[in-house]
Amino acid sequence: MERTEFITLASGLFGEGWQKPLADATGVNARSVRRMASGAQPVPQRLADALLAARRVLDLIADLADEYGDADEIEMRAADRQLVEWTKALVGVSIRRGEALQ
Repeated sequence: MERTEFITLASGLFGEGWQKPLADATGVNARSVRRMASGAQPVPQRLADALLAARRVLDLIADLADEYGDADEIEMRAADRQLVEWTKALVGVSIRRGEALQ
């Protein structure tokens, strides 16, 4: 995974100041996360796979919300970050268990 894709994906999932939350959620050393963000260290495939899978989960849910009506009607407002928090936890569990999300 290229550095820019990593930054875009991780910041999209973990929000502003994403590096520490990503490190906390995954158990990846915060210094390693910073090195990945700078391009000094490659993004491990397992982490890349987990982040991509989490993004797909959120995209699928957003697509369903669009298909079945206004997202607000099914309580997926940006202010309600439950789904995003769940997805971050899923990424963390996947990395700690050493498996990629399918």
